[in-house]
Amino acid sequence: MWVLLILSFTSGLPYALAVTTLQAWYTDTGMTLIVIGSISLIGYPYLLKPLWAPLLDRFKPVGLGRRRGWIFIMQAGMCLSVLAMACINPIVHPWLLLVFGFILTVFSATQDSAIDAYRTELLRPEERGFGSTIYSVGYRIGLLVSGSLALVMVSWVGWQMVYWLMALCLFIPFVVTMFAPKTLITAPEPQTMRDAIINPVREFFTRPYAIWILIFIVIYKLCDAFANTMTTPFLLRELHFSLAVVGAVSKSVSLLAGLIGAFVAGLCYVRLGLYRSLLYFGIAQMLSNLAFMWLAIVGKNYEVMVISLFFENFCGGLSTVAFVALLTSLCDARYTATQFAGFTALSAVGRVNAGPQAALLIAHLGWIGFYFSTVLMGLPSLILLIWLNRKVYFDRM
Repeated sequence: MWVLLILSFTSGLPYALAVTTLQAWYTDTGMTLIVIGSISLIGYPYLLKPLWAPLLDRFKPVGLGRRRGWIFIMQAGMCLSVLAMACINPIVHPWLLLVFGFILTVFSATQDSAIDAYRTELLRPEERGFGSTIYSVGYRIGLLVSGSLALVMVSWVGWQMVYWLMALCLFIPFVVTMFAPKTLITAPEPQTMRDAIINPVREFFTRPYAIWILIFIVIYKLCDAFANTMTTPFLLRELHFSLAVVGAVSKSVSLLAGLIGAFVAGLCYVRLGLYRSLLYFGIAQMLSNLAFMWLAIVGKNYEVMVISLFFENFCGGLSTVAFVALLTSLCDARYTATQFAGFTALSAVGRVNAGPQAALLIAHLGWIGFYFSTVLMGLPSLILLIWLNRKVYFDRM
């Protein structure tokens, strides 16, 4: 499990370096809003990774096997990309730094697909809950190090030294991968690229109720996505909390609550199993949005803000563990990289598209009505879950 913790850390670390922390660097150097705004486009490989995930199923790098080999190559690429970013001055070469940021996200997104496949093949069914917990914890720690900690360190050592240190953080997992255990499953890889692309889709759609399972993947986290997408403007514009307070509280409280939620979910998953974990944690995820509705009714109140952020992120940590365990259980051992990448891309549909729809709801319903509507958004997924379990029985996946 310690290997999974380190690998999940490397999944969380690059995103902030390529997007949010990089935006802060450009802002600090006085770049134009056009340049700063364009940085968000660097994150597109995380959404497009299913397009090249079949390569990870089809080809096996020499030396470390199909999964560890790809992870090793991607980690080497990430380490070199961050080193290159550390050597570039954004005032002199702003677009060159963006190019290496984009290269970093390509390596990072591909590594995520390989790690997801490795974790799926490594864990036995009874270990998936705890394995999902380890993944969630490591990922959040990686985000913390490359996000909040990196920003704190800038005042001491400067931007370029921070990126040198982040490259060092990526070098350690690079070494660990060489000694990571082999996977338990040794399914043969597809023999052609056509097999690697077509067969994962064909295999999944031969399963009973495949369409309904995909719909469930899309909508399970929808209520959470809608509520979270408007948290920052809600706190800043509607309630008039200061930027410093929102930044400090949301980073610390959200991280702590998410970590606690993930640990609790891992412990409970062993007793509850997959179906009851999805159901109970989904109910908690849905009801947690009532905390923001409470805050909207009360108005600007520091204690209620902290409670709301903690409760929402705690319940989000619970449901994420169960959801990752579900995606793991759905993968065929021959096509784990392709299928897991596809599942995660589908699950991101709500998160990516929630912003404009949420703004329309707020304009028509107000903040109180909006947060109540996000609670109602959680009901269809729970009803579908109960119905699906009678047909496919989740605990046998």
